[in-house]
Amino acid sequence: MITGAGANKIMVSDGEGNASWVTPPEGVISPWLVEDENIVTDPNYKNVGIGTEQPKNKLDIHHTDTPGGISITQMLTDEEHGSEILFNKNTDEGIESQFSMGHSIWDGRSSFFIWSFLDEHGKGKAEFYMDLNNGMTGLGTSWPRARLEVDGSFRATAIGIGTDVPSSLSTYKLNVEGGIYARAVKVTSGNFADYVFDDDYKLRSIPDLATYVKENRHLPGIPTAMEVNNDNGIELGGFQVSLLTKIEEQALYIISLQRQIDELRELISLQREEKK
Repeated sequence: MITGAGANKIMVSDGEGNASWVTPPEGVISPWLVEDENIVTDPNYKNVGIGTEQPKNKLDIHHTDTPGGISITQMLTDEEHGSEILFNKNTDEGIESQFSMGHSIWDGRSSFFIWSFLDEHGKGKAEFYMDLNNGMTGLGTSWPRARLEVDGSFRATAIGIGTDVPSSLSTYKLNVEGGIYARAVKVTSGNFADYVFDDDYKLRSIPDLATYVKENRHLPGIPTAMEVNNDNGIELGGFQVSLLTKIEEQALYIISLQRQIDELRELISLQREEKK
């Protein structure tokens, strides 16, 4: 008791249930203020400490156990009950639950969860859910279908799939060992290849192109097989621009050849007319 007849005393009972106020035994500093790894309250009786005489919070636990901490045990033996800790907030409408965390057993599924009672629709949802039956974890969903399922977006500095995470010095932030299956892939490029059609673009002559290919065994502006192997691949955006450059150059060659064909046809037609 803090005040009244039992102030600074504790109540004890004999074997017949008769209670009386007595002075605390030796080692007890004040009611519930006990030394040596026991329950302690501060002098203002606002904080409770376990293992400390100077609790700094409403409940302050100090221990040297390995492991140690707080244990919550569900004593019911049926399969539909667990344990949880609620985090509440006092509002104008009264005390409302904001979050909870704990262990649940529902529909045969044992899980650890962090639950939010307020979303954009005013309903609760699983912020974190670990299905202990299959080891699957969900963020924003209580029905994860993969080792990690995120209902929404997530942001990462670097990701490795089936391989090491890219280093902090790497230009690339996603490493994948294996194939990538996608319906569509979009790559941005700072300088697309339409410059080939500019009037001042210097297009190699076909004889020059033939000489280059014979000497170098690859098209100009396209990396060699050795360069690709040494660089462990190609930069997709830049390589697509290079390929488009070659396609547009080929279009110019075809247009030029067609012009020459038309001129030859016209010349042949004139010669035939002269012979008649």
